Amino acid sequence: MKPALVAPLLGCLLLALLAAAGWFHTAVAPDTAGYLAAARAADPLGVARLPLYGWIAGWMLAHASALLAWAQAGVFLGGAALLVASLQRIGASRAAALAMGIAIGASTMLLLWARDAVPEVAGHGFLFMGFAAALLASDGSLLWVLPAALAVTMAWALVPALLAFVVLPAALPLLLPRRRPVRRWARALLLLAAMLAPAGGLSAWRAVREHSPIVVSFGGFQMSGMAALMLTPGIAARLPPALRPTAAALLAARTRLEQAGTAIALPRNSHGVRSFPSAAVLYFDVLARTHDAVLYGAVLPLRGAHESWPHFDSRMERFTIAVLRAAPVDYAAWVLGATARAVGHALVLNPVLVLAAAALLGLALRRALSNPPADGQGPSPGADRARDWAILLPLIGLYTLGTMAPIVLVTFPAGRYVDSADLMLAAVPLLGVMRLWPRRAAPDARIPRP
Repeated sequence: MKPALVAPLLGCLLLALLAAAGWFHTAVAPDTAGYLAAARAADPLGVARLPLYGWIAGWMLAHASALLAWAQAGVFLGGAALLVASLQRIGASRAAALAMGIAIGASTMLLLWARDAVPEVAGHGFLFMGFAAALLASDGSLLWVLPAALAVTMAWALVPALLAFVVLPAALPLLLPRRRPVRRWARALLLLAAMLAPAGGLSAWRAVREHSPIVVSFGGFQMSGMAALMLTPGIAARLPPALRPTAAALLAARTRLEQAGTAIALPRNSHGVRSFPSAAVLYFDVLARTHDAVLYGAVLPLRGAHESWPHFDSRMERFTIAVLRAAPVDYAAWVLGATARAVGHALVLNPVLVLAAAALLGLALRRALSNPPADGQGPSPGADRARDWAILLPLIGLYTLGTMAPIVLVTFPAGRYVDSADLMLAAVPLLGVMRLWPRRAAPDARIPRP
């Protein structure tokens, strides 16, 4: 079987089993209404979300609701197939391509989130396509630059949290091993320019029309939930005078939510003190569970009755940056606690990664305790192994960095964010398993048959 077919076939098999059990069907999620509202807005580029997913999902929910989940899974698995095929095209071994196909095809991102009417699964499918084209452009024809830019644009237009990928895939020509002489920097700059152009055009359009160059609202409003949770009267007093009324209103609203039981107050530490750094580092799940309650119950009501969304988003961005400057220790604690939660989720709640790591450990112990393998039983030659790692590690590193960093630095690592960030990690132990898997020795032609 071709490695490119592994992810689609494996994913479809698992989804068919879930569908037979009555679990896999299109489901409207809490966030769905926001995307549909953006699509219906009179000024769709002047609201909280970009309208692309709302246009697509709104039509499908109205005319082919049952197919939405399968369509999202199809984009995801189709992108995975292109990515795996591109890995082989640039020189990765069959084992490396299979490892990536299995990791994506059996990922929790696909199994848990493809049925929800939210754009993450489809957005990451387009991101796979963007990486596939960027890989081919790095060591092949420059005609792949335009498909890479189009696919990446579709990815961040669907999922604003993927905006970092207007930059990151351009590093591939600099990081990947070369099979033929190419001008690495020229290719990297060409990829960067092509992927930045759509985002830059939208930013300029919004700057003229909405008086705000912000491309998506993953920054200002979304990150203000973090600031609202760490805000105290002492921090408010250190803010610029123009921002103190906002801080006072936010503190009062958060207190009302805590008294009503809608939001969770900071727990007391061992000294009986409510310490944000202590809670962020040791009990980050408390902050994660109350983040959205504070964001939508305390921050969102601060928007003026006639205030445009871009203006409100920019205003909350300025407020949040001021809070982070006034409380750098609290922000460092947030980043540390969020990173611990994200990494723990990625390593422990990723079944494919856990199973592959356990199998790799067992094979390594078996190999260490047994005699050296006979000719034809060991792993493939060192040059092949080195090239595989030289291809996979930059790809996995860029993908994980671009998906993990925003959810740690800007917001909290919710389940579907982490499940989308960790889906390539399993390819590492899976490739190790394939390298150490015992093989049957070839018959020695010099020994005559009896």
